[in-house]
Amino acid sequence: MTGSNRERPSTSSPEVWQEKMVRANGVDLCVDTFGDPADTPILLIHGAAASLLAWEDGFCERLAAGSRFVIRYDHRDTGRSVSYEPGAPPYTLRDLVADAVGLLDAFGLDEAHLVGRSMGGGIAMLAALDYPDRVASLTLVGTSPGGSGLPAMSEEFLAHVGGAGNPDWSDREAVIDHVIGMLRVFSGGSGHLDEATMRDLIGRDVDRTVNVASSQINHFVMDLGEPVRERLGEIGVPTLVVHGAEDPVFPSATRSRWKRRSPAPGCLPWSGRATSCPGRCGTSSSPPSCGTRRATGHAKWNCNPTTTPVRKCNESFEHRVPRRVARRPQGAARQGEGSHSPMVRHMARR
Repeated sequence: MTGSNRERPSTSSPEVWQEKMVRANGVDLCVDTFGDPADTPILLIHGAAASLLAWEDGFCERLAAGSRFVIRYDHRDTGRSVSYEPGAPPYTLRDLVADAVGLLDAFGLDEAHLVGRSMGGGIAMLAALDYPDRVASLTLVGTSPGGSGLPAMSEEFLAHVGGAGNPDWSDREAVIDHVIGMLRVFSGGSGHLDEATMRDLIGRDVDRTVNVASSQINHFVMDLGEPVRERLGEIGVPTLVVHGAEDPVFPSATRSRWKRRSPAPGCLPWSGRATSCPGRCGTSSSPPSCGTRRATGHAKWNCNPTTTPVRKCNESFEHRVPRRVARRPQGAARQGEGSHSPMVRHMARR
């Protein structure tokens, strides 16, 4: 639902909108949009250390082609958004949540569908809990509500984040190698890491980033607050959970915690990794019922990135993101780096 009482940023065309700095929640954030602002809005929220480029152009274009207004943006300390000294972020995860909601204000939107991956999923969940009137639905990809009793992250992942240290952040090629190393861990041999393509994309990202060191450090040392796991039952909007059966960051047993704690999510596992796939989610052979709204208003989605080409994954996701803002049913709830970093400790609590 778009809000007529909030002023939108001016655009030269309803279909063409280049990267632009927007004031949101008192800070300057770089945003990019696809589609007509009059269409159903979707806010894409990526994970730690990831800029708007992590939501690939083709994926955003496919969503916009289905009469959706797609917004992607640089978090603080990524891309062209406001940046701070490495290792000393003056913000918390809750501030990043307020940034996301502030973008809805900047675009004159009363509410939007939120799609969050990894840390972005945590931001989306908090937005649904703390700003329930601003969230139309949630799609949570490769993420976790945190809390005790969750399975351990893979040794390979922990070894990488707690490993040999950082590159020379002024050395462009060394930084690209460093990020590729993490993507290899995320892909876990699934066959979906196109290193040549990703090197080009990471290089573009490095070239447009205000402070590369801050972009790779600060999200991992900021204050994350308490896990939201105990509050999942308060989420009252349609929620889709997409989780990789072989995810090295949030192992597959994590999905059972979603089902136990929240009545909302539809949740079916992938046979591959979730964290490594920016928008590469879905399969052209999904069962007919997957991704469709049931009587409860919740959705399920079956994904297999290990066997499905990127273009097919994008096509599948395109058809599963709502084209309309679902009205909330009457009476429904409204409610540094290394293994020692706060983010890793937060995710690894068991």
